[in-house]
This record gives sequence, C-alpha cells and structure tokens, in this order.
Amino acid sequence: MQLHKLLESAINSKKPIRYHYASKDGATGVRVGSPHALYAHPSTRNISCDIFQHPGGDSASGNKNPLKPFNLSKMSEVRIVDNEEFQYSEKYDGDAPRYTNAIAKID
Repeated sequence: MQLHKLLESAINSKKPIRYHYASKDGATGVRVGSPHALYAHPSTRNISCDIFQHPGGDSASGNKNPLKPFNLSKMSEVRIVDNEEFQYSEKYDGDAPRYTNAIAKID
C-alpha cells in the first residue's frame, strides 16, 4: 500500500501508526503516533502528515508540542498499530488554514 494511502486509512479509522523517521542529521528513530491530518502544505505543496507522538518514542521525550508535521519522504516502515489507542492532541484544529488542501483529517 502506498504511504499516503496507508496514512489516509489510519486517519479515517483513527488508528495509531509505528514508523521510522530520519531526523535532520540522518539518524533514524522508531516512533509511535496518532496521525491527525494528511495535507499538501499551503506554501511548499509538499505532502505532510501532522502526527501526535505518543510518549516513549525515540525522540518524543521532552517534546513540548507532540503534534507536529512530518515529511513523508523521511518516513519509512510505516504500519498501523492495532494494539494501541489513538491519542488526540488538544493542539489540533481541523479548521486551521494549513489544512485547506487536506487529503484526510480527523473531525
């Protein structure tokens, strides 16, 4: 399944995902999170996914705003996780201008 279709499915079914993400320095860490929106960024038109990182991931510790955008080109080994609960971010606003070009988003 294509990555954007898998993320769209996770968002629509409100299922968390486990994924590897390459940081700016190229190191890859395993993360678990609840994807809230998949969209074309308004200015860059790059496809991004806003994900609420669950505690305990490789880089989620100390994160002050665990709902953040992830570039799909840096994600790998993405799979839907059925044995964890979807976690909602209180910072999420489905009506935010960044979601004007949403492919999928939670309501």
